[in-house]
Amino acid sequence: MNETYSWKFSTTSGMAWASMLESCKNAKKSIDLEQYIFGGGSIERTFADIFLADVLAKMYFKRLLRQGVRIFLYTGEILHSKSIVIDDHWASLGSCNFDWLSFWINYELNVLSTNQHFAVELRSIFLQDIEKSEEIFLT
Repeated sequence: MNETYSWKFSTTSGMAWASMLESCKNAKKSIDLEQYIFGGGSIERTFADIFLADVLAKMYFKRLLRQGVRIFLYTGEILHSKSIVIDDHWASLGSCNFDWLSFWINYELNVLSTNQHFAVELRSIFLQDIEKSEEIFLT
């Protein structure tokens, strides 16, 4: 039986980071957790919401890296999509952040699917994005 659980996602929400830190700390089994954020130098990064999201996410980097989380700094164009693929059987894709604003005010939406073909295809796209990323290491 595979004791490793995969959780791949894209979000810059500080609350999501805190929740995932707690999950990693309390995990009884191994979790493969990968996340990427924007690292490119595009003009869009000057907007306050993107800048603030990056700052908040980076506050957790050292703690996550010490827990064994691999973090990839995405250097491609800005993406707004949020995706999760779990064990190539369950997938979510949409624009919704893990925060109350997205759930209750902005009416953002994610599609959830248990279609294995969809999950594998979404993982493939995620891995292509990883190719446009730089892995962050503890210094």
